[in-house]
Amino acid sequence: LPQRYATSVLYFSLGGDQWTNKANFLSEDSECDWNASFDDDARKGLTCVNTTDGRCVEEILLGTNSLIGFFPQEITNLPYLKIIDMDKNEIFGTLPKNIGTKLQLLRDFDLDENQLTGMIPKSLYVLEGIEVIDLDTNSLTGDILGVGLATSLKHFSVFNNELTGTLPKGIKFLTNLEILYVDGNSFTGNIITKICNNHVDNGGN
Repeated sequence: LPQRYATSVLYFSLGGDQWTNKANFLSEDSECDWNASFDDDARKGLTCVNTTDGRCVEEILLGTNSLIGFFPQEITNLPYLKIIDMDKNEIFGTLPKNIGTKLQLLRDFDLDENQLTGMIPKSLYVLEGIEVIDLDTNSLTGDILGVGLATSLKHFSVFNNELTGTLPKGIKFLTNLEILYVDGNSFTGNIITKICNNHVDNGGN
């Protein structure tokens, strides 16, 4: 019941009636069947995994789907989430500070090209398995201090926001990092030269 409630709130909070693909949401089927597949193997909606607690939502795949509204806090009540992909929509508001504390299995956090404000939750940086933080092209503020703790991080994209402060020295500890985009902000100071010892694609920026 808590899972069905959280996923229903997701639909109503983000204007589900106007979604490009409603992905079977709010049907009488299990919320694990609230999804739609396409010829190119792409999928919209929810996917689940078998756990000791039953079938639990593991992925939210709603990118480029005309979502509009505040980021629903209830998403943090889905503890088996590994992927949140809701990029290229019109999601606004702030991200929950405790999102990393409550979603400890989160691996891929993809909300670029929305209208998010506020700070990037530092709880994301302490997730053991986080590999992707993709939050570019929003209106996020504050700094990125603490990102060096996310040692499993492979993709960190925060370009075109309103971030400030210095690029933390801890970035040099991100030895798994492959993609780093931080341009289009108001960072100060010098680039940490040791980051060049890592394999990084900076897109020429």
